[in-house]
Amino acid sequence: MKVTKIVAGIALLSFIAPLYALAHEHQDFTIGGKNYEFVVGSLGEPVVVDDKTGVDLRVTSGGTPVEGLEQTLKVELIAGEKKKTLDFTTVYGSKGAYKAIFFPTVQTTLTYRIFGTINGVAVDLPFTCNPAGHVA
Repeated sequence: MKVTKIVAGIALLSFIAPLYALAHEHQDFTIGGKNYEFVVGSLGEPVVVDDKTGVDLRVTSGGTPVEGLEQTLKVELIAGEKKKTLDFTTVYGSKGAYKAIFFPTVQTTLTYRIFGTINGVAVDLPFTCNPAGHVA
């Protein structure tokens, strides 16, 4: 019985994990001679007007979560001509994970411009996020 539950759990995770991965954009960057993987998307995709959502940012270097970026990075939401800058906060219990909460007022494609510094090196990285999520 216990083995059946474990197998069922693994099967469920193997189904859910690719859905999460498709909803977020993965990009690798070399910053200050060090490699970083950024995973950026929206919290709770698909994004719904007047419902709480936010920018979901996860950063690793060599597979290790990068901590402390809430102190050096910000995100600018860009929707057409409108722009708004938000601070990142950490995600409780998830090293290297950050969020910036907002409530969208219109259904539109958003650009998340992440800017600031990483280890003293200036960064300015745009990510486009479709409100319905990314399609592979």
